[in-house]
Amino acid sequence: MTTIRVAAFSYVIYDGQQYNPGSELDVPEQFALAHMRMGNALPVDGDWRGVTLG
Repeated sequence: MTTIRVAAFSYVIYDGQQYNPGSELDVPEQFALAHMRMGNALPVDGDWRGVTLG
C-alpha cells in the first residue's frame, strides 16, 4: 500500500468513496501510480521514484 494526497482541484474515488483535495489515503501501488501520472494525487512522503509522468 502507498499513501497519497489528493491534489488541489482534483478528487479521487477509491473503494466507492470520493476523496477531496488534501485528503490522504492508503491505496494499492498501481492505483497510486496511475493517479500520480494523471496529476490527481501526490506521494505524501515526497518520493517520486518509480513514477513516470506523461
